[in-house]
Order: sequence, then C-alpha cells, then structure tokens
Amino acid sequence: MAEVLKRRGICFVDSAMLIDLVGVDDLPEMSEGRWPVEVFDNWRMPVYLNSLHYKYAIKCDFDFLCLAPYDLADLQGFSETFSAVTFKLDLRREHLDEDAIRAANIDVTYDIAQSTYFNVGFVAVNCADYCVRNVYSEFVEKYVAFSTFDPLITNSEQAVFSFLEGSGLLSVREIDPNYNVRITTLPPVREDGRADIRNLHFLTQNKPWLPVDFRYFDRYVPIGRTSVYLYREYWLRAARADDLFDKYVHVADDELSLLGPMVKVLSAHIAYGHGR
Repeated sequence: MAEVLKRRGICFVDSAMLIDLVGVDDLPEMSEGRWPVEVFDNWRMPVYLNSLHYKYAIKCDFDFLCLAPYDLADLQGFSETFSAVTFKLDLRREHLDEDAIRAANIDVTYDIAQSTYFNVGFVAVNCADYCVRNVYSEFVEKYVAFSTFDPLITNSEQAVFSFLEGSGLLSVREIDPNYNVRITTLPPVREDGRADIRNLHFLTQNKPWLPVDFRYFDRYVPIGRTSVYLYREYWLRAARADDLFDKYVHVADDELSLLGPMVKVLSAHIAYGHGR
C-alpha cells in the first residue's frame, strides 16, 4: 500500500508521529458507533502540519468525490480558524443542551438554539490560528466532558466544534455549499445547465463501493432523497478508472446494474405522484 500511495503522490503520516498531543485511544466513541476513535487523529494533524510550517490544510473525508475545481481563495488566506459550509442549528436537537453544558462545569455564553453548525467532512484549517487557540485541547476537554454527562449526544464531534465556535474558542468562515453536497440532496442547476457541485459527499449508508441498498427506499421517495441512487454512477465512473478498482470494489457496475436503480426510482416517483 505504501508504494500505491507513493505512486499517487500521497504522503502517508502515521499517527505514531503525532507525539506532541494527547492521544485518542482513551476518548469515548461517538454514540452512533459508526466511527472509531482514530477519526479524532484528524484534529491532531493541523498541529503537526503547523510544526512543518504549513499555513493551511484541508480535512476531507474519504467518502467525498471531487467533481469541479476548488477556488483556492476559499480555502487559504483566511484569518478564521476554519472555512466550512455552515448553517444554523439548535444543539438541543443533538442532545447537547444547557444541562449537559453546565454539568461539565462550562458556562453557557451564547444562545445554543442559534448555533453555527458545520459538517466536518470537508473543512479548511488555518493551522497557525488553530494552534494559537489550542483548538485540539479545547475539543478534547469539551468532548470528554459532554460525552461523560450524556453518552447519547448525536454527531458529538460536530456538536462540540459548533459549541466551541459559539463560545468564541474558534471562528468559522462560511464557504459555498457546493463544497459539501450531500447525496441526499439535489444541488442548484446553473444557467449553463451544469449542476452546482464541487464535492459530492456520500454521507449515507448507501456507499457506492458497496452493493446498492434499498432498505430506506420507501422512506426516501416522499422526502425526495432518492438522489442517493442517482449519484452512485458518478463515483463508480471515477473509481473504475483506477487500476485498484477490481481489487477493492466488488459490486456490479455493468449497464443493467446501473440502470436498475434508475428505473426503480423513476417508477416509485411516478406511483407516488399518482397516489397523492
């Protein structure tokens, strides 16, 4: 694998090299049970990169597919801690409420019902500001405190970062939503007919490298989330060009296998429309 990464110009950094910060092994897992604690090593990396004099970095999850070039002005040269796609969210929806915050002996200094929230799947990081603000240590402290009080906080990694932003312990600059388009949504279409997407985020159980999954299909139809099946082909098309595709991806990707979900989606929407 080391040779494969080298051939693609990817420099792999072993987490064992991140020795200057508290490790992640003793941190509690997030309540959903979908992610190992090692995902928190992502938040040790900006400190490591800053030590190598990198000014900016991009944290990007593995379930992203880039479809259009980035504007570097969005991802570097900013003074805030992060650049990310943001929206307002009441953190009480994630079970992070005032009781949890006070139980952790932390003051509530802002209206958590109007928290600035962001998906951390794609985030540009100002490494210097990140280190000056000691963001990793603040994150670990709050994450452990909140998780200890209520282990059922949902999306707790993101909830804690949102809390840190609201408390003034980090800052976030908003970037265009096209940097983080979830496959459960349909993006705007530009005047030239092109979909307004830079990154597709396969943020569902329907990962395109796994067999197609219809378990939530009936739920997706009335709320317009069948786009998860439409986007599948784009990932497969990109991945199929890699010489490792057949080694790691074992799903049917012939024309009929790709057409099948499309027929199912179209038929379901026609039936749903007639039944309304």
